[in-house]
Amino acid sequence: MQLQANVPRFEYTKKSSCSRTKTTMSMIVKNAIAPALEEELVKQCNTGPFSFGCDESNDTNQQKTLAIVVKYFDEVRERANTGFLDMSICNIGTAQSIFDHLDATFEAKGIPWKNVVAFISDNCNTMVGKRNSVVTKIKERNSAVFDIGCVCHLANLCTVAGVKALPVPVEDLLVDVFYHLQHR
Repeated sequence: MQLQANVPRFEYTKKSSCSRTKTTMSMIVKNAIAPALEEELVKQCNTGPFSFGCDESNDTNQQKTLAIVVKYFDEVRERANTGFLDMSICNIGTAQSIFDHLDATFEAKGIPWKNVVAFISDNCNTMVGKRNSVVTKIKERNSAVFDIGCVCHLANLCTVAGVKALPVPVEDLLVDVFYHLQHR
């Protein structure tokens, strides 16, 4: 992108350009920084315990993706870190297909299932059901894995159940709370 074409009224833009800089920076991120960060993340997962979470996209796009994020404790920096491990195309949303993508990612990066301590996902049956779910397949590889679920989804489920249990309509309750707080 030439600055002169987009911002011609400023004198300093007549001698400036950012096209090479932007391209160079994206190449540095893609070819140098990202592989170094991925290498460090994979090393941490290979050598110590970690938890991971995954989620599928529900876009209207034809290609559905499966994002995998890991959380581990970095002993050198003495803190918990979260890192993006992978995003693969996963057009079939069955437990077997999702697990196969997870397993292929772990195998390609040399990450052993024995290092997994917890799994985080939304709380749908495909992910956490008692029979033939992603969790049951993970536990076939490592029976000690703890299924955490997703606290956001759990909070939503709790809220929905709580609202249904209220003896008064929610709208009336909110109006009463508003007037109570307004007249204090």
